[in-house]
Amino acid sequence: MASNIIEYLAIAALGLSLAVVLTRLLPMGKRAALPPATPDLDGLEASHQDPLMIFRQGMLIACNANGRRYLGDAALDPDTADWPVVSKLLGQRYKNIPDVLGLSPQPDTVHPSSRGDTATAVRIERLEDRTKVFVTALPETPETRKATTEISAAARLAPYPIWRTNSAGQLIWANDAYHSMHNELGLATGTALAAPGDGTGPTRTRLGEGETTRWVDVTEVQAYGDRFFFATDAGPAVRAEIAQRNFVQTLTKTFAHLSIGLAIFDRHRQLVLFNPALIDLTALPADFLSARPNLLTFFDRMRDNRIIPEPKNYSTWRERIAELVAAASDDRFSETWTLPSGLTYRVSGRPHPDGAIAFLFEDISAEISLTRRFRADLELGQSVLDAVDPAVVVFATNGVLSLCNTAYCTLWDSDPETGLGEYAISEALNVWESACQPSAIWERVADSIMTDGAREPWSGQVSLRSGRVLNLHLRPVSGGATVIVFEDAPKMGLSRPGLARKKESA
Repeated sequence: MASNIIEYLAIAALGLSLAVVLTRLLPMGKRAALPPATPDLDGLEASHQDPLMIFRQGMLIACNANGRRYLGDAALDPDTADWPVVSKLLGQRYKNIPDVLGLSPQPDTVHPSSRGDTATAVRIERLEDRTKVFVTALPETPETRKATTEISAAARLAPYPIWRTNSAGQLIWANDAYHSMHNELGLATGTALAAPGDGTGPTRTRLGEGETTRWVDVTEVQAYGDRFFFATDAGPAVRAEIAQRNFVQTLTKTFAHLSIGLAIFDRHRQLVLFNPALIDLTALPADFLSARPNLLTFFDRMRDNRIIPEPKNYSTWRERIAELVAAASDDRFSETWTLPSGLTYRVSGRPHPDGAIAFLFEDISAEISLTRRFRADLELGQSVLDAVDPAVVVFATNGVLSLCNTAYCTLWDSDPETGLGEYAISEALNVWESACQPSAIWERVADSIMTDGAREPWSGQVSLRSGRVLNLHLRPVSGGATVIVFEDAPKMGLSRPGLARKKESA
């Protein structure tokens, strides 16, 4: 019986020893094995006004309400926080926070703020198995009193509204700019402005109604269980956005009356603006354009509608579009497209700010038709002129040669159209004078061509160095131009064929 009792006592002692060992080891493991934080540990936490946290072997075992709020501001869970996490939080504001808490009793240490805040500090008290960490206020000194006064004045005199509310939305404190704005909006004294925020950045908020409306960008910060609001004037930005929107609407209305199709693509090459003329010229449906297609899809659809000249090799089509975009970005894209339908489009690309590109589509079929008709008329006139035997040359009012016939080129052994520049009367006179006997008639020719006033037709005669005699007939025509005709002079002693026939019939 005694031996059984001894065995039972030995087993109990062994169990007690294991319990002590496990008690020492468990805090180093998962936090769930520790007892929950007790708000009345040692009777200090409930009455302590400063944030207070108590650690055992580096793990948080208790903290008061302000301590929990302090940790909560950093999005930490007070029930699972350990010293490395908390020390990192404290180290962002206070100096020389230790990485590891000592296990043996040591003198209390005070760690001042590293941000110029002389009012608070971290106080660490080390006991046998626990460490207490306070975020406590320092005794007020003339320096701290001055710093506090200056900081308070800076916040009160800030040109931007600042106010503080509790969790229920009741106003706790506000600076002078807030009160001024509050009075302008005609709100009741002591009420907080309704300025919701998500805490991630400025939120544009409209305050007031009618003429007293004000736009502000409000930033909300939650700290110490309260909500702090910082507002900046967003009125200029809102007015600029409204002006920009009105300007775009004005441009849109202007573009709507243009006969030139307009397509503007942003930096991502998405269609952002088009006008009705683009629909008429490209036959692209409005719903397709309103869906903001990208640039390649836009031109692919135009190709399907046969609004683009058919490429000889479709495999190079995308390369062609890439070249087109590059040329438009450099302001050097301008082409004339002759379409299978017989229409002719002038297409040009222009760069726009912020990497955008604008394409303009203009139907120049009538212009091209007129140009072709005019060119055909010129070719017909030139053909008729070339069929005339006498040498004919026409000079414009500025003395530049306009046209001449084949007989002229043969007579003077000169082709004015082969020159790179304009063929002026001075060059023609050099050719004529070098091929003829000296004569004063050339001065009269030059004066008649370059005269701006009224002119009369006249005729003269010149002799080539070869002995050939030419009659020169100068005739002013419309537009200030001058026609000169060179023909062979009749030989002396020979009657004209027409006159001989008349004599025979008599």
